[in-house]
Amino acid sequence: MDVSVIVPVFNEEGNLGLLYKDLKQALGSLEKEYEIIFVNDGSIDGSPAILEEISKADRQVKVIHFDQNYGMTSSLDAGLRLAKGGFILTMDGDFQHRTIDLVKVYQELQNNDVVLCSRVNRQQADGFIKVASSKIANYIRNKVLEEDFVDVGCFLRGFKKDCIKDLALYRGLQVFIPSLMKMAGFRIKEIPVETSPRRYGRSKYNIRNRLWKELKALLVVKWMKKNRLNYKIKFISDTERLR
Repeated sequence: MDVSVIVPVFNEEGNLGLLYKDLKQALGSLEKEYEIIFVNDGSIDGSPAILEEISKADRQVKVIHFDQNYGMTSSLDAGLRLAKGGFILTMDGDFQHRTIDLVKVYQELQNNDVVLCSRVNRQQADGFIKVASSKIANYIRNKVLEEDFVDVGCFLRGFKKDCIKDLALYRGLQVFIPSLMKMAGFRIKEIPVETSPRRYGRSKYNIRNRLWKELKALLVVKWMKKNRLNYKIKFISDTERLR
């Protein structure tokens, strides 16, 4: 398997048909063996039935169904555990990103370990409050962690599988994956991508449901960065030779 695409879904019944169609077209242009993994994060609308219908008609589609809503990080973790591709691509199920940008991410992964995307023209797509809160949060993260990422909140990303095989995720750590990847020494590149307004459904994110979770996670990652093991071995005595 060459490419695995992981798409978390929570109450996106209006977007799934169009998203699936666009994904097939974009991934087909790669001329690589691929799979699409939808993670149904406890949807209570028509999303589960739509996903089951898609998966029954397309053997390249797999669907993971959670028994309740667990959040983005859990969805990502479940998808990563099932993914078989050497390249892992992720995107939201809200269809605010162009699936053709996944092709750009894949192409950039040929010379990088991790590819992140920074959202442009967000004001038109998401509104002032959401964009402003995102920029403030990103600024604080960069200051505290001494980093310079443009937009760690964008879920349109790509990884070589070797980068994430030992990745341990915890609740709230999804936006800090770039920091974990940087600490591990992987080659990271950010590229700009277009953002579109939602066609259907409502955003699941707001300041109230993200602030405290991300603040706690930020302190954890800060501790990890400060206390990571960073020793250098001078030499190792050959005890067998000395005998």
